[in-house]
Amino acid sequence: MRTLARAKVNLGFEVLGRRPDGYHEVRTVLATISLADRLEVEPAGRLVVKSSRPGLGGEADLVYRAARLLFEAAGWAGGAELRVEKRIPVAAGLGGGASDAAAALRLLRRLLRLDLAEADLCRLAARLGADVPFFIRGGVALAGGRGDELQPLPDLPPWAVVVGLDREGPADKTRRAYATLGPAQWSSGEGVIDLAEGLVRGRWTPDQAPPNAFEAVAGQLYPGIDQLKARFLAAGARWVTLAGAGPAVFTVEPDPVRARRIARGLRATGLRVFLCRFTPRLRRL
Repeated sequence: MRTLARAKVNLGFEVLGRRPDGYHEVRTVLATISLADRLEVEPAGRLVVKSSRPGLGGEADLVYRAARLLFEAAGWAGGAELRVEKRIPVAAGLGGGASDAAAALRLLRRLLRLDLAEADLCRLAARLGADVPFFIRGGVALAGGRGDELQPLPDLPPWAVVVGLDREGPADKTRRAYATLGPAQWSSGEGVIDLAEGLVRGRWTPDQAPPNAFEAVAGQLYPGIDQLKARFLAAGARWVTLAGAGPAVFTVEPDPVRARRIARGLRATGLRVFLCRFTPRLRRL
């Protein structure tokens, strides 16, 4: 059995403040894109996770933790071999690790023929990370709380999403990014709510960059990020913003010809570029 684990971008990302549990309260619109890792699973005598990316796989991998969690919930004493072909950059703000974990839960549910409802699967996913429940079905969703309180939104048209990065982030990138934020970067979340309402009414158009709290501290987190954005603008992008907490950046372009021209121009500068599109919510698990 095999499946795709889609990457995501954030169409708006506001941080409202710090929660009593130590996490941050957020408002963000998450949207899956066609850039994806590929996962395969087959029965095995024990649990094994292999990755095409050196340094990933094994018992430290989030996919392994996802599989172990599902086995325990199902009372399964057997094993499985999971193979992950990585295409999504690691620690880049694109959600690759969380998406791989969600894909593993979906695959193993099918392999073991478990009668687990979507809500049950999402509860398991939430134990693995705030973004993991979203990737159970993907599509577009308004996320609140730590990012795990989800409200599905209408699918976006298959507009082009041009993603670029010149380096991957460190393993503790997300922790460092939140630690850099302070009250000056906190906001009410109304910008993201307005964007979500526009999506519900079918009135949102990618004319300008959506808000992202991490933009204010991006220069501290990622030296050279301003030059990276300048390359996007020079290639013809109308705007460019961080994917999640970065360091990947992206722009949305409804015109496919213009999108290809932007991607071609960026690749000519030696940048790592992915020409993607928005993808719909999964219709079945």
